[in-house]
Amino acid sequence: MGNEFTSKNISGIIASEYKFTDRIKEMTIPKIAAPYKEIIGGIPNIVTDDAAIGQMGAKYFLSKGFDNFAFYGYEDSFWSKARQYSFQNEINQARLNCLTKNKTQFKSKDSSQKHLKNLAKWLSGLKKPVAIMLCSDDLSFEIMEAARLINARIPYEIAILGVDNDDLICDLCSPSLSSIEHDSYTVGFNTAKMLDQMIKGEHSKNPNNIIGQPHHIVERLSTEVLAIKDPNLLKALVFINETGPSQILTVDCVVNVTCLSRRQLERKFLSTISSGIAKEIHRVKVNHIKYLLFSTNLTFKEIALETGFKNSDNFSRYFKHICKLSPRDYRRIRVSRL
Repeated sequence: MGNEFTSKNISGIIASEYKFTDRIKEMTIPKIAAPYKEIIGGIPNIVTDDAAIGQMGAKYFLSKGFDNFAFYGYEDSFWSKARQYSFQNEINQARLNCLTKNKTQFKSKDSSQKHLKNLAKWLSGLKKPVAIMLCSDDLSFEIMEAARLINARIPYEIAILGVDNDDLICDLCSPSLSSIEHDSYTVGFNTAKMLDQMIKGEHSKNPNNIIGQPHHIVERLSTEVLAIKDPNLLKALVFINETGPSQILTVDCVVNVTCLSRRQLERKFLSTISSGIAKEIHRVKVNHIKYLLFSTNLTFKEIALETGFKNSDNFSRYFKHICKLSPRDYRRIRVSRL
């Protein structure tokens, strides 16, 4: 910051935690913080719904039939710990265990090679196949390099899920990284809107934090696996994942690809992935619809046809029934939620 940076020539400021110096804190202008290590008190903070992110990651891996889970994150970042606790809690509720490892983001004394060896040692001790959630995409390169050091195959022995869906990182990873997408566009819009209102005096003296919500998981090669031992359950899940996004499936459709009765298959779904057949059909369908609404400019009619509906009315009724809001409202969230 140059010498000309004073409260006399700016009306408001959005600053990362690193830039939130005592000088900025003392300024009487409206301020919004983008924290990393900890929340900054007394002003609005830009954060994400970390509990929802951790829960989404856990449910995703549970739906793939994994029995072994781990979380890798940052020891000294509040959001990483919150995602870890939520991920662990969801796994524990399914009566399964989750191992964790954290690194220090700031002032680490370990060399990169020493850290990689320690990380590889941790990976080698995990029971395989294992599903690992990262606190963010930033950790993907080192976790994959550590996996290569122990000759562990991704995703067959180690499946990896990141957070942020950073296209550059995800596509550079080998194999490409699956990641949780959250609505950074809306967060940016709402942050600017809030600061404008604060400058104009239109906001309350103690405005709430700006919270970004996770939307869906962008699946890539790092999680393209189903850790299912039962052949009938595996057939059913593969059928749902391959056919469900583009066709309208019923429970009977799924049962018919197996050698089991409806009751037998339902029990296997509930005992293995903690979800019924119908619920899993809806999860796969809705996740694909959310991706199309969020990441493309396709019309509702085009999305309806691509996802197996006869027309946009049937598509809209289905989505609203499952998600409790219309496709139009869901897409509008990008620029309207505060």
